[in-house]
Amino acid sequence: MDELVAIAEENDGLLTAKQAREAGILDSVLVRLAQRGRLERTARGVYRIKHYPQARFSQYREAVLWAGASQGPENLALSHETALAVYGISDANPSVVHITVPKAARLRRQHPKWIAIHHADLTPQDVVIHEGLPLTSIAKTVSDILASTGRTSLAHQVVVDARKEGYISKIEADRLKRSVNQFADGKGGTGTLFVHGKQVADGKIPQTLMARFSLDETFDVGEDTGTPIVEDYAAKMPYQFTGTLKKFVVILEPEKLTDEERKKLLEDEANASMAVQ
Repeated sequence: MDELVAIAEENDGLLTAKQAREAGILDSVLVRLAQRGRLERTARGVYRIKHYPQARFSQYREAVLWAGASQGPENLALSHETALAVYGISDANPSVVHITVPKAARLRRQHPKWIAIHHADLTPQDVVIHEGLPLTSIAKTVSDILASTGRTSLAHQVVVDARKEGYISKIEADRLKRSVNQFADGKGGTGTLFVHGKQVADGKIPQTLMARFSLDETFDVGEDTGTPIVEDYAAKMPYQFTGTLKKFVVILEPEKLTDEERKKLLEDEANASMAVQ
C-alpha cells in the first residue's frame, strides 16, 4: 500500500492501473484493496487512495488520468474553458472538464458525464505544463474558444489577462488580438439544405470566419475526423456515412462586399500573414 501512496501523491491521491503495473503491482491487488475499502475506483482504470484529501485541481487530474488510462492516448491536454480555469484567467467557470485528445483516439469506454471530449492533433507548441497539468497553450485555447463558442468578448479577456499574468509576450498578445478581431469581422449569410434537389431547410448564419483560423480542423465529406459539431457523437467518430454519396456540390456566389469592406479584408489578411511569419 505504501508503494501505491507514493505513486498517488503526485496526483492528489489518484493513480491508474497502468501506473501500478509499471511499479510491479498486479491488477488483482488493486481489486482486493478496492473491495476492502482502501482504494476507491473512480473510473475505469483509475483509483483514488481512500480518505486522501482533495485538492483544487483533483478533478482535472482525474480527467487526465482517465483519458490516458487503459492504453489511452498520451498526447492530450485540458482545453477550452477548463484550460482557462487552471491558468486562472478570465471569468470562465466550466460545468464540465474539457479535454482534447488526438483525432485518431477512440475512447470507446463510456466517459464520465462531467468530461467533454474534443478531438484535435496537438503539436508540441500547442501544449504547456502548468500546475503539473497538460494544458493547451494560450493561443490554442483562444482558437478553441472562438471556434466552439464564437465569444469574442471572452477571447479578448483571455488575451488581456494572459498578458497581465505574463503567460504571453506583448508581440503574442498583439497577434492574438488581431486574430480575434478578424474573427469578429466575419460576415454572416444564409445556409440552405437540399435533399435530392429539394430544399428542406434554411437559416441565417449570423457570423462566419473571415479567414482560415484553426489549422487542426478538417473539411470532410461523409465523415467527421475533426472536432464534432456536437459532443453527443464524439465516441462514434469519424461517424462515417454508410450510404452512397453520388455528388457533392459547393456553389460560391459572387461576393457582395463593398469597396470599403474589401479594402479592410485585404488589410486584415495582410496583418494575419505578417503575424504568423
